[in-house]
Amino acid sequence: MDDIVLMEARKYDIGIVLSGSTDRVGSLVTWMGRVYVVVDINATPAEQRCTAMHEIAHHVLGHPIPRSDAEYEALEIAADRWAAKRLIPDDLLADALERARDRRELAEILMVDPKTLDARHRPASEQQSCLFLVPQVV
Repeated sequence: MDDIVLMEARKYDIGIVLSGSTDRVGSLVTWMGRVYVVVDINATPAEQRCTAMHEIAHHVLGHPIPRSDAEYEALEIAADRWAAKRLIPDDLLADALERARDRRELAEILMVDPKTLDARHRPASEQQSCLFLVPQVV
């Protein structure tokens, strides 16, 4: 796990656990009074990084258990945006945009997954992922 994620976890007193016995890429759990983010050890480093920050966001933003699909989607978008803002600061994004030849390379340079990359530029009112003006490799 990288310094940005660990710094946020420490700031909010959240433990991070890598586990190979999870059926999900990540989850937020409370055990013995402490909050933990559980991340799949088999995920790529970018997925682990983004998933951990996304789960931290749910805790920091005080998200309840959603009562509907619409509420679930809204909470997921909010967590994605919070995580993306911290993992992809403006200065890093500007530098990466100058160097990247396509969307895949942009995500690699920034060490994020495509979902987090999309969330970085999604307008707050928009609920669908946006497309970058960087060409996509198919």
